[in-house]
Amino acid sequence: TNTLTLTGVSSGGPVQIALQEGDIVISGDIYAFNQAVSLTSYRGAILNPSGTVYVGNGSLTLSAAGSIGNSSRALTLYAYGAELDAQAGTGITVSSDGSLILGTVNATPGGAVSITSTSGSLLDDGDAATGITGSQVNLSAAYGELGGSGTALSVDTTRLSLTAQGTVAGNNGATLPELTLSPTGGA
Repeated sequence: TNTLTLTGVSSGGPVQIALQEGDIVISGDIYAFNQAVSLTSYRGAILNPSGTVYVGNGSLTLSAAGSIGNSSRALTLYAYGAELDAQAGTGITVSSDGSLILGTVNATPGGAVSITSTSGSLLDDGDAATGITGSQVNLSAAYGELGGSGTALSVDTTRLSLTAQGTVAGNNGATLPELTLSPTGGA
């Protein structure tokens, strides 16, 4: 299979990269601060062995037939209020240094979703038509909140784990036999 290795991208405007076959491998940083970034792998994965996507308060749209990030290395973001939309065939693992606004995040069929903000919140985009779907959903905001005041995160899963220092606001659209709620120590 083909692999597109990104060793570095810097743009003062939108970034759109699409690969018809194979994996997109981010081994350098992508700088598109406060811009729209779109990465699509039609027949592969989006992997992140060592790079970071710097999107600030722009937007990030990810689509992959395989995984986005993986259990050994999450797709790493530097985002402060950026909107995230992601679609993956097997699983989504994302970690952000800063807050994310979650739109449609969908790992099907049966893929897990794990989204972590190491220094901010995970907020809903306010659109009732969007939500987070996966066989298992893990959301963590070490120093922030999940959902927001007046806007709950929309989730559809049977296994849900929520960790936050602040407020947790969510609605789940499936029967929920497994729920884990954990506070963080914060600072």
